[in-house]
Amino acid sequence: MAIEAFLRGSSAVVPAPTSSGKTLIVEAAAVATVARGRWLLYTTPLKALSNQKFRQFGETFGDNNVGLLTGDSAVNKDAQVLVLTTEILRNMLYNSVGMASTGSGLFHVDVIVLDEVHYLSDISRGTVWEEIVIYCPKEVQLICLSATVANPDELAGWIGQYLSLPLFVCPALLGSQTQNGCSGEVFSLDLGVGDSLATA
Repeated sequence: MAIEAFLRGSSAVVPAPTSSGKTLIVEAAAVATVARGRWLLYTTPLKALSNQKFRQFGETFGDNNVGLLTGDSAVNKDAQVLVLTTEILRNMLYNSVGMASTGSGLFHVDVIVLDEVHYLSDISRGTVWEEIVIYCPKEVQLICLSATVANPDELAGWIGQYLSLPLFVCPALLGSQTQNGCSGEVFSLDLGVGDSLATA
């Protein structure tokens, strides 16, 4: 189960249909991360989706515990659960490259959620997701979500090249699976699957 794998310290790729429990995994990760006094960053490709997740997480965790960063809005930007657009996170990573870890704006971040990770294959914007994976601090757990990713094993192989943590791949759901549908195993990846999924 993806939640158990996350709690054991793994990153995760979760290719699951809409309304199958992906948000439950993120909520469990947020609770565990905040309990440790650390931050979870939740990225989306669209401002509208970021605003929706900001409202949803505000209802779940309380408005004071959730922040929002988009090109148009900066609300409670020091919150432990921060929703932001993917480009904003990429720019934060650019700004932190080469900085001493305690001085980095990402020092308190334990988890990064990449919602709609299938955008990696988008010709015009896929490089943003690639750069996040490549520049992500190695100790940060990644949770990669998508309802439409067609090649989760290839995606996991590529992501696994850049992680120092084990990676859990949640198998694609079949109609009768459990609520979050995950019955995969945790394993470490060392697969040389190529340099770029954006061109695949």
